[in-house]
Amino acid sequence: RQPDWAFKIICLTERNNVLITHRVYSVISEVSSLLLKEDKIAIFMKDSICRSLLHPRWELRDTTTWFVGKIFVDSEQTFGMCVKHNLDKYLLQKLNDEQDNVRASAINAVKEVTKTVNGWNVMLKHNDFPACCIKALQDEDAFVRRNAVEMVGQWIESVFTHSKLKEETYKNMMTMLDDSDWEVRIRICCLLGSIYEHLPDVFWNMKANELLLTRVSVDHIRLVRIEALKTLQRIFHRMQDNVDMSTESHQLDFLNILRTIDWTKELKSQEVESIYDKFEELLTAQDDDNTLDCPD
Repeated sequence: RQPDWAFKIICLTERNNVLITHRVYSVISEVSSLLLKEDKIAIFMKDSICRSLLHPRWELRDTTTWFVGKIFVDSEQTFGMCVKHNLDKYLLQKLNDEQDNVRASAINAVKEVTKTVNGWNVMLKHNDFPACCIKALQDEDAFVRRNAVEMVGQWIESVFTHSKLKEETYKNMMTMLDDSDWEVRIRICCLLGSIYEHLPDVFWNMKANELLLTRVSVDHIRLVRIEALKTLQRIFHRMQDNVDMSTESHQLDFLNILRTIDWTKELKSQEVESIYDKFEELLTAQDDDNTLDCPD
């Protein structure tokens, strides 16, 4: 006999109350591997999810998107249920939701799903999956773009995913170093370091070394300059350890540039205290100039 309480608790989501719905999903997620293996409950749950994902209130769509991502990775049983009922299709649709919070949650959910080979393959079966992800990198909302960069960073560190990333994805990385959001630019600096480590050919082809050097000198946000410096420092140490006769001339030229950098001095110069000291020196010099210009 199917547990009546499971149907009753799922019915609570029909009240369209965000807090109640979130609590219902939280309770179900704790026992999802037991409950959702029952076909009748799984179908009833799937219908509830679909209603909530299409609800006019974005808060309901948001919490439901979170729930779908969670049960996708909870266990093999719940993963199978999600695939059987095409919840991956609904999750992909939320990447194009009209509300930025929902799109950001969908990115996080997809990020969790694609941590495994099976999850990656499920998402990849959708022809529009790569295009949706590239679109997320260009989203009008900075929070969505931040999550999208972190998702791509995870893929680059996974052997079963980075080889399937499209060239267009890497081209987006190049333009995003000029993103208006400084937190996006920080994430891109980190991402370029991962590309060097896992996909060195891509790193050199996109001239990421020049992009990082430029970011150190032109970015107006101190934290971005620091991250670019730290990324270059990690690349420098790795290059030092791996340089040999096969190292190409342009790579050696870059390594020689990095050898001229005093990393301790450069990083210290980006500290807040150091910047304050520079301002004080400028103000003192200005005061001195004013004193000299004063008539007797």
